[in-house]
Amino acid sequence: MKVLNVITAIRNSFLWSEQVYTRGSCYKFYEILLSIFPQAVAWYSEKADHIVTCIDGVMYDITGHVTVGEDYRPLEEYMPEIIIAISNAKFNGHLDYIECPNCGDAIHIKK
Repeated sequence: MKVLNVITAIRNSFLWSEQVYTRGSCYKFYEILLSIFPQAVAWYSEKADHIVTCIDGVMYDITGHVTVGEDYRPLEEYMPEIIIAISNAKFNGHLDYIECPNCGDAIHIKK
């Protein structure tokens, strides 16, 4: 099973997937990939406050293949309380889009 095919299927499964998995649920996305790819490792950046998933030396998030900076480290290198806080994080609910009532496409909301 190809990683990008799985990510594309998840991303296309609902309209707000990119917002959900980049704004508070990136660890949950890692857990999904881990259930399919047992070699997956979570990498975290305090600066970006984001988790990416490393599978066979390649970094991914809901957007697909990503290039990360030197500020990313394996999540296991962080203190246990940080790991617990991250694993319990939920989507923060702040969307910059609404769904078009006619076609279902995302409409950007200017704030």
